[in-house]
Amino acid sequence: MKSAKYDLRDKQKRIVLINRTSLYTLAIVTLTLLWVLQPNRDLLVRMMDSAQDPNIAIAFLKVLQDKDQPSLQVDYSLAFQYSRLGQYNKTRALLTPITRFYESELRISATSLYTQTLLNLTLVGNDSARQELEQYLLTKILEVEERQIDSFSDYALQIGRPNIAYYIRSQAGTPDEAQLLDLALQANLPGRAVEHAYRLYLDNPSQPNFAQVLALFEALKRFDNGFALYRRHQQLGLCEAQCKQTMVDFSLRANQPKQAARFAILKANSSSQSSDWLQASQLSLAASDQLAARYWLEKVAEVEAKETYLEKLHDYALWEGKPQRALQYSKKLLAIESSQSRLQQALLEAGAVGDIQAASDFGYELARKGLLADGERLVWVNNNDKAFGARLTLVRLQNLQQQFPKSQFYWGQTARFYGFTGQLQAVVDLWERRPSGQALDFETANYFAKSFVALGKLEQALAIYAEAQTLGQLDGSQLAQILSLANYTGAEDIERAVQQALLVADAKRIDPYRLSELLDLSSSEDRQTLWQAYRETGSLVVLNSLLSYGLQTQDSQIIERVAAALESHQDDTQMAMSMRLQLQLYRGSLAQARASVESMLEQYPNNADALLNGLWLAVQLRDWQWLQQLYWRAAIGHQGDMAFYPVLGFGASKLGLLSQANYWYQALNQADQLRITDRLSWALVAEQQGNQALAQQQRWLVFSQFGQALKQSPQGELSYRSLVATFVGQQRAELDNELAIFERATNENVAYGLSIRSSFALQKYQYWQALDLLADVRFSDSIMLALAIAREDQPTMLALARDSNQLSEFERATAFDLLSENFAAWQAGEKALNSSLPANQQAPLQRFLADIHTEHSHGVRVEHTVQQTWNVAYDQLTYYRPLFDGWLNLDGYQEYGQPTTDLLDTYQAQRLRAGWVGRPWGELNAVELALNARQRFGKTTFGQMLYGSFNTGERVQQELRLSRHMPTTQSENMALLGREDRIEWSGSWRATRYEQLSLGLSLARFHTDFNDRIGDQFRAQLRVAEQLSREPGWQVYGQFDYQDNRISQQPLNGLSNYLNSDASLSGNQFLQPQYRKFTLGQHLVHGEVGVPGPDRRPPRYWLDTSVEYNFVTRRVGYGFSLAGGLPLMGSDELFFKLRWQSADQNNRKSLVWNLGYFVDF
Repeated sequence: MKSAKYDLRDKQKRIVLINRTSLYTLAIVTLTLLWVLQPNRDLLVRMMDSAQDPNIAIAFLKVLQDKDQPSLQVDYSLAFQYSRLGQYNKTRALLTPITRFYESELRISATSLYTQTLLNLTLVGNDSARQELEQYLLTKILEVEERQIDSFSDYALQIGRPNIAYYIRSQAGTPDEAQLLDLALQANLPGRAVEHAYRLYLDNPSQPNFAQVLALFEALKRFDNGFALYRRHQQLGLCEAQCKQTMVDFSLRANQPKQAARFAILKANSSSQSSDWLQASQLSLAASDQLAARYWLEKVAEVEAKETYLEKLHDYALWEGKPQRALQYSKKLLAIESSQSRLQQALLEAGAVGDIQAASDFGYELARKGLLADGERLVWVNNNDKAFGARLTLVRLQNLQQQFPKSQFYWGQTARFYGFTGQLQAVVDLWERRPSGQALDFETANYFAKSFVALGKLEQALAIYAEAQTLGQLDGSQLAQILSLANYTGAEDIERAVQQALLVADAKRIDPYRLSELLDLSSSEDRQTLWQAYRETGSLVVLNSLLSYGLQTQDSQIIERVAAALESHQDDTQMAMSMRLQLQLYRGSLAQARASVESMLEQYPNNADALLNGLWLAVQLRDWQWLQQLYWRAAIGHQGDMAFYPVLGFGASKLGLLSQANYWYQALNQADQLRITDRLSWALVAEQQGNQALAQQQRWLVFSQFGQALKQSPQGELSYRSLVATFVGQQRAELDNELAIFERATNENVAYGLSIRSSFALQKYQYWQALDLLADVRFSDSIMLALAIAREDQPTMLALARDSNQLSEFERATAFDLLSENFAAWQAGEKALNSSLPANQQAPLQRFLADIHTEHSHGVRVEHTVQQTWNVAYDQLTYYRPLFDGWLNLDGYQEYGQPTTDLLDTYQAQRLRAGWVGRPWGELNAVELALNARQRFGKTTFGQMLYGSFNTGERVQQELRLSRHMPTTQSENMALLGREDRIEWSGSWRATRYEQLSLGLSLARFHTDFNDRIGDQFRAQLRVAEQLSREPGWQVYGQFDYQDNRISQQPLNGLSNYLNSDASLSGNQFLQPQYRKFTLGQHLVHGEVGVPGPDRRPPRYWLDTSVEYNFVTRRVGYGFSLAGGLPLMGSDELFFKLRWQSADQNNRKSLVWNLGYFVDF
């Protein structure tokens, strides 16, 4: 059925059946009826709730409203209808206070309408409604109905109070964690939000939930909780790449760069993306982990070699101090762009790693760009030469010289390398193309001058030097080069000028010898130059030239000035000592002169001038014993030096060596170098040999032709008297001499008188001495001793022998021997025979001592040795004495202990040994023979040993040793129960005075004392030593020891039977199959500790420390050896020795110590 209206779809106009007036009339009538009839109010109210027109409902409800009997239902319905009409203030008024409805059944509906009404008012800008609604919602937080939670929460959100919404929503019986999380976030309740987010994560540990919780932890600054959450997540195996990236970001915001770097590395390890590797590198750098940063950036660069990455890797290499790696990156960067800074940096790096080829290439590129500094260019040239050789360097220099034709440097360096490659003519041609307008520096000139010198054009070379710079502008080394060339060409003027320039520029470079030759010392100006040279250099050569000139001219002022200058030189150089000697001779201080000569010969045995002066001084002092020592030294060492012949001839004549004296004078005569005094001495020698004709010939020649010259020479008057005695009469000459003595006795007159053969000469001079006639004459103790021996004055002889300080120990010993004081003679000789005695004096004194003493030198030595490792001790008593130009040793040993070996409980043995060491014949350095007898276990074993040492060259020495049935120390069991037969060879080669190489080889066979064969051995030892010091001796050494023992498989039945052992004994209990050891150590030694003989001044000692590596056990070991000895009474020594090894050849710790004493009779 259709309604009273037309269907709208028919597009027809509506028909109105009732108007508004009719409607109001109807309503009034209806209300009247209701008021009159008073039907069921509740029913009517409920009917009004569903009324379509709220106005009609309001009209009816107002009729029902009774102020005297208020109805909650009516009020609610009216409020509801008003709300339908949008009259929210009336609705609010009807429902206020809302608490009236709390106890009614309308509680829910009323409160809902009430809150909705307040919300609507709030939405239209009613602040009081908003405040009322807010207060109401706050009161309902804890008692909100379940069905109102959604609406109330929504209302709170709409009025901008998400916190109220959160708390209302949290009252739900089954909370929605997602909603609560959202509300907590809106209400800025991060603590509550993180709790809900965490519950969500626990319910669903997904990556979004994980990230959500992590973000909240971050907001709360609860970073530790965030890392703990990661650990939980990671234990669940859910942390993939996104999770790790989340942790990277979280760690960064937590200011934990190391954690961030760790998570970035974890992500990078499982990623193939270069962006992840780059992130790991950057964060590792931020965490100060440069190694990791470099590693990941290297992976990035392998995929994407960007310039920035390579530069960073280059910086890493520099920071890490890895110039080699930095150089590799520099090369890659240069392939991208070869800028000046990169080339210079690469050049520095190449130099740092010693890659001279790369440095040369970089330098060449810089040179081509004109970017090399002056100092860098020369370094590049030298490096290029080392890296590629002179020819390629020359090619590059030619290119640069063409590119920079005005560069004097490249022009000069091209000449330099032309010279290196032997293209000398090209250097000459290049000189013709010299760049114009530039001053020539010395180094460049030097390159050209050397080539001209090589071509033999020395004058042109000097001219080139002259073009370079003035002499005053050159330094010492440059002047020295010019000086050498000037010296070679004989340009003395230039040489002299250069020497004087050197005196100003670098006085230490002058050649004092050549300077002295070039200057004319007769010129005071040149003498001043020489004095200036001395002041600048302090050279004794210069001072010696001045002294020689002063002595030559007898200029006392120069001599004394030189003497004063010499006092500041306290050193004992040969020249200083020689000059002191000349001054002493000039001043007539003969005793001091002799001391100087002896000191010079002791310190410089090969000083010919000292020896020559000593010979003449010995002649002048008439010290024939000293003359004899010096004579043999000169005769052997200076046969080819004719300067020695006059004094050798005279000395030989005084020593009674007439044939030798004649030989020296014959040689001088053949060389036409005989002086007047030489002829007189030769005449005396010829006469003593019975050759009167020759004697007379020489004397007559001197007397007739050189008489006047002889008288004018020093002491020539005495010599002329000798000739008078020869040709006129001896008595006349003797009378003339005695008259001269009576007028004034001098040492020369007395010496001449003693030389005249006459009866009672010594007695006569003694008589004159008693008359004080010879009071002014000082006889030496040697002459006094000769006078006493001549008159057999034993008290005087004894007094001189005991008290004289002038007699040599040899003279003293001789005097005691003539007095039959053999013991005193022996003591004097032994006192002289020490390390301070010159080597050439030792042999005569030793022969003298051997002749005068019946028993020769001998002594006793005792020593106690403890082998701590084996718990065995040895007591040794030795008697030694010379025998047949050698030494005899008789030794007795007592051996005892409670060894650590399982084979013996106690040990005791006795041993006797007789040995002789000497040098009996030929090229043998030493020969040793030894016999050994040992008594132990009821058996006596006899052993023999033969040893020889010989030279096969100047630097090569060899030794050979053969032994049979001799003791051995290969192991504890071997030492206590065995013996060895051995053949051993060793050789040493001293390459220089510092380096020595030694090799030793030996074969041995071992047996027990009961003839059981233990095994065979091959042993080798190679040692290389470097001598660092000779006094005390100090060397470092490296040594390799090799042993290969072939152990017998046969049981040791003889030993087993003696020990009554049921167990089978074998050689494995005595020897180790192999031994390989390398030792590196140092050895400090001063003398042979515990060995009789004054080889070094006490105290004597040695110290040896070493580090060892055993190739068999693969272990490092250590060695230590120490010894020291001190004299107690003079010819004795108390000594100790200690030797320790952490592992010996049997891999046992070893400790041996010795304590001993010896005394020489």
